[in-house]
Amino acid sequence: MKLSILLTAGIVAFGNPAAAHHVDPFELVERAFSAYQAKESYADVRAVLSAGLRAAPHDGRLDPGFGIVYAIYADAARFEGNAAFSLQLADEGLALVNAAPEPDAEIRNTLIVSRAYALAELGRYDEAADEATIASLWLEQRFGAQARADLEAEIKGWLAARNTDILPSVAQVAVDLLQKAEAALIAGDTGSAIAFASRAMLPDNSGLSRGAERLVNAWCRSITGAAYGVEGRHREAVATLREAVDLLSSEPWDGRSIVTLYPDLVVELTDKVVWDVFIRLGASALFVDDPALADAALRNIADYATTPEAQYSLLVQRAAVLFRSGDFASVAALFRESEKAAEVAGNPANAALARFYAAVAEMRQGPQEPDAPGVAAMLEAAREATTAAGDNPVQVEYILTAAARLAVGHALAFRQALPVSGAAFAAFERRQKSMGNYEAGQEAARRERRSFLETHIGVLYETSQEN
Repeated sequence: MKLSILLTAGIVAFGNPAAAHHVDPFELVERAFSAYQAKESYADVRAVLSAGLRAAPHDGRLDPGFGIVYAIYADAARFEGNAAFSLQLADEGLALVNAAPEPDAEIRNTLIVSRAYALAELGRYDEAADEATIASLWLEQRFGAQARADLEAEIKGWLAARNTDILPSVAQVAVDLLQKAEAALIAGDTGSAIAFASRAMLPDNSGLSRGAERLVNAWCRSITGAAYGVEGRHREAVATLREAVDLLSSEPWDGRSIVTLYPDLVVELTDKVVWDVFIRLGASALFVDDPALADAALRNIADYATTPEAQYSLLVQRAAVLFRSGDFASVAALFRESEKAAEVAGNPANAALARFYAAVAEMRQGPQEPDAPGVAAMLEAAREATTAAGDNPVQVEYILTAAARLAVGHALAFRQALPVSGAAFAAFERRQKSMGNYEAGQEAARRERRSFLETHIGVLYETSQEN
């Protein structure tokens, strides 16, 4: 595609300038276009865009609308023969766009097209074809059938290097991207999870059934919502997961009733997606102090908990709802029963976690004294649960953080909580490092753990005063 076409597409896509910045991305695009028209020089385009991006940030941040600038910059770099830099720019633009509470689909897809061309220039033809397959559907919606045909012709050219001219299946590309997103989510790489899921979103001209499209897009939102939850962005998670429920349901969900699923959903994937959406929604709803929404989410998947792991996940969230009610005796009894069941089933991690939750409930019924036996039992149960969950860094951090906060909040047990609080802080630092350069995730994790960090500082201060 010629740069002038992409620049025009960028101007159309970015119709509302970002008023918060003294550098307007819309105006910056126009200046880049003028620079190209003057000399037809990609170097001049790059110079305009590079200077604009350096001057644009406020408080070190760019508005997500600058994603379109990254797309044009990426294409200019590629036309000058620097495909590796082009790919880097496209990835940076996608990370910027995906960090927004409501990512702009048009800017995101423009970047995906830029990314596909960069991959092809680097000889990564299979990746380029997969990347562009879903984006070509967006091009048809936005610019007409010829735009899609032109991009599909490019895709066939890339595939010819692999001795085939058969276009990838839209459904298979989406599923492959979502499986990569799930793997990234499990690894704690929320930035990659959101990026993969965003690229799997299907427009309504995919050629699949309406039910299949809705299921894929619900799956995309499920992963994105879960990633927001891991980052502590629970309000955004709830909003995104509610959108996923509406896609799965035959009518918009009221947040309280049992949904009737949309007809024609893909049967072999429906149970997984429905389970993931509601279990994730239940967790984030509790974080935004909406136990009624959490309870409704859990009631919707009561019949889907067919494995010991699923049954335990459901049990943990039901207990969290009960914790909010203050019925600690019932919670303790529930988890002691669950501990026995997990031991019988040969699942030591679940048994240890059940023991921890039971110990929390029992501590809450006991005296609010630092040296109370219930405090010591809860902290010991937390240490045992983290040992059992050693290969799950998010779970380890959560248990340690919760234990430290509970000990201090219930009994001002600063000295007793110090070892656990220190371990929780170390786990927090490890998760920050695992996010690499994903700034939005790092900041969200810091925000999520702010109250814990205040607790940890208090523990350090109070114990230093004792010495």
